[in-house]
Amino acid sequence: MDADLLTTEEDIKNQDSCRISPEESGDEQSFPDLKNLDGLDKGSLLAVVLLVCALVVVLLLPASEELSSSPRNRRSGSQVVTVSAEALNRIAVARKLVTNNTLDQAEEILAGLMKEMPYEGAPYMLMGDILVRRDQPIQAMLQYRKGVDLNPDFLDKKMTDVFQGKKIKLLLNEVKIAIDAEVESGTVDRETISMHKDVLYYMLRKIAGSCG
Repeated sequence: MDADLLTTEEDIKNQDSCRISPEESGDEQSFPDLKNLDGLDKGSLLAVVLLVCALVVVLLLPASEELSSSPRNRRSGSQVVTVSAEALNRIAVARKLVTNNTLDQAEEILAGLMKEMPYEGAPYMLMGDILVRRDQPIQAMLQYRKGVDLNPDFLDKKMTDVFQGKKIKLLLNEVKIAIDAEVESGTVDRETISMHKDVLYYMLRKIAGSCG
């Protein structure tokens, strides 16, 4: 065995002797193994975790409640309009009444909202829903037109929480039939029929841009 090899083996032994065991370094005491925790320690740890979770819930809950009842800002054309929390509550009540088919009461609330907030589209959309349920497709279309003109979000597929394009698209098929019936009946003047057709084509273009 040559001298260089002996030197290498001796160096390795020296290096091993320089290594510090976990017991010597005290690392084991600094980072105790969870498996070694007794029942009391585990209970304390669980209590701390639950306390932190409870604090997070308490901190986040008021913020979410405030968001749901706070006034809503949205853009109408070039202007940003604010819908008060009170108005949002009335719209929610009217929507529930329409769902429950309590149409007269819903119509009364919506008429008030339209007068107070002529810039908000939601009341017109709900009024359209009422007229659909009353089997008046042309009048429903006229209300939907006001709604989508005031708030284009109703025809924006990205706004999934308010998008109503598919519903309106189905309605327009009924409107075509209703206008044909107006023409055949001879009881509706030409000017009115022409206006209905203009709105129908306008809405078809709108729907084509949103629903394809």
